Amino acid sequence: LFAAGLIAGLRLQGLRGPLSVRMGGALLFVVFLATLSSIVGGAGTDNASHLGGAIAGVVIALAWRLPRTSSRRVVGVTLAACVGALLACVGAVAWRDSRDPFTPLTMQARFDFTAAALAEGRCADAFDGLRAVERLRGGMAPATSLRAQVSAMCGNGATPLDAR
Repeated sequence: LFAAGLIAGLRLQGLRGPLSVRMGGALLFVVFLATLSSIVGGAGTDNASHLGGAIAGVVIALAWRLPRTSSRRVVGVTLAACVGALLACVGAVAWRDSRDPFTPLTMQARFDFTAAALAEGRCADAFDGLRAVERLRGGMAPATSLRAQVSAMCGNGATPLDAR
């Protein structure tokens, strides 16, 4: 959204316009936080998805035809459609996250859950915990030592996420 707002600001108001300045500042702040999170080992921020969203925002904003004028009705309908789409996305993410018991857990808590499941001989839970760790790790190095522990105790039922 910040990238799309920046492009819209540049097209409508120029480099020094208030929208361009605010959206550019917000975009730089988000990039700074994402970079800082990656450096200090953030809890699973998926920078690739943020980059993809920024690219999509830029493409959409560049594809927009700049209208000369729009009626209040057209602006209202467009705004309502955008709010509806945003609410649908938030609802879909909230619904998905509410069904995943690992969502609120940090990486360490997921490791601890998996280790406890292994210690108690609960292989199905250990596999679930391992998959939750791998989901949160995303593109980072795989949890090979944890995978080895689960495989040693429970067999090879722990398939990597990318193999499913």
